[in-house]
Amino acid sequence: LVVTGLTANSKTYDATTAAGLGGTAAINVLSGDAVTVGGTASGTFANKNVGTAKAVTVTGNILSGADADNYSLVQQSGLTADITPANLVVTGLTANSKTYDATTAAGLGGTAAINALPGDTVILGGTASGTFANKNVGTAKAVTVTGNTIRGADAGNYTLVQQSGLTADIDKANATVTGNSDSVTYNGQNHSVSGFTVSGLVNGELTTVLTGVSAAGSGTNAGSYDVVPVGTDSNYRLTLTNGKLTIAKVDLTVSANDERKAYDGLRYSGGNGVTYAGFITGETSNVLGGTLGYAGSSQGALDAGSYAITPAGLNSVNYRLRFIDGLLSISAPPPVAPAVVLPPLPSPSANPPPLGTASSDGPSGASVSLSQNGRVTSGNGISIPLPTQLASAATGSNAVISVTTVNGGVLPAWLKFNPETKTFVATAVPDGALPMQVMVTINGQRTTVVISNHAEE
Repeated sequence: LVVTGLTANSKTYDATTAAGLGGTAAINVLSGDAVTVGGTASGTFANKNVGTAKAVTVTGNILSGADADNYSLVQQSGLTADITPANLVVTGLTANSKTYDATTAAGLGGTAAINALPGDTVILGGTASGTFANKNVGTAKAVTVTGNTIRGADAGNYTLVQQSGLTADIDKANATVTGNSDSVTYNGQNHSVSGFTVSGLVNGELTTVLTGVSAAGSGTNAGSYDVVPVGTDSNYRLTLTNGKLTIAKVDLTVSANDERKAYDGLRYSGGNGVTYAGFITGETSNVLGGTLGYAGSSQGALDAGSYAITPAGLNSVNYRLRFIDGLLSISAPPPVAPAVVLPPLPSPSANPPPLGTASSDGPSGASVSLSQNGRVTSGNGISIPLPTQLASAATGSNAVISVTTVNGGVLPAWLKFNPETKTFVATAVPDGALPMQVMVTINGQRTTVVISNHAEE
């Protein structure tokens, strides 16, 4: 009597050979016989291991009833079922946070572990590794674990499940953005600099990853201008450093013009203008600051000779000024005829005049003899009028008179000239000071006058 109606249930590996049964056991007895099937049917796999369509042996069905002894019970056969691998979950790992490195790699901590069924031989091996879903900065980012493996006699009965649920952070990396720099020379045009360089980018990344960053600076006049970087980035903590646009000054020479003059007894001042070399196209001295002036040895020069005319006083934002001296040449006065020494004055009267004068043969020279009772004595003060021919030339309100030594110097302290009275005043004449030549210039005409002391006849 064959049992029918049962089915074998597949199962997940549980390290046993037990097989679950479904359906209802039934028998087909001969008509009129009183036989029933009872007992508790059970199924058994041939072994515990994972497999498909594994044969299941049925036991446990029994017969009962008045006619049961007339039958031999045959357990249902031909049943099969599957044993599928059990999941073996890795535990014990942790995910480590990191600083952005442009990779998805995630560091793991802890120790991987598994919990196989009792009696099974399963060993955990391999090298666990973690991976973020993407490389970008974020918090509580999911980390996927791979790399754990199992081995051992019963390893084939398990499906290894890598640990899940791990999270970690990716923090921003530090990088420095520096604006580009450039140097040019002033040319009156606007100059601009853009772009930047970066230090601190990781894993071979290029500046192009910083899509939110820019840098720019510009200027026209000579000087230094900042090239300022701006912006942020999602993966880098940026330190922004300015670059420099340097506009250098142009060299400009300012050369004093030379000047020549004949000795005229007047001290020189000022200059004869300047010549510029180096202005860029379209610019003139109007762009310079300050006021043109002159310095150097020429200022106040009187005597014949060569003197430096030094330009000064100008300044500029855009030009590097180089001042070049000019030359002042003062020529000596033309030679004058020798002074004519007049014959000695006659003996003085009871009230002798303080001075005897006489004319030379022309306006170029005159001799003046000083006499006080026939002699000028050192230390005495004497009033000395100009010789007649000079005094007459110096008349009139427009007459210009100057008196110097014959080489253009100032008169000695003991000798003064009063242009209003046209008179010399000699005071405390030093021994040996006479005779003395002086240059009298009247309206540009120079005449040498000899002041002398001679004995009374």
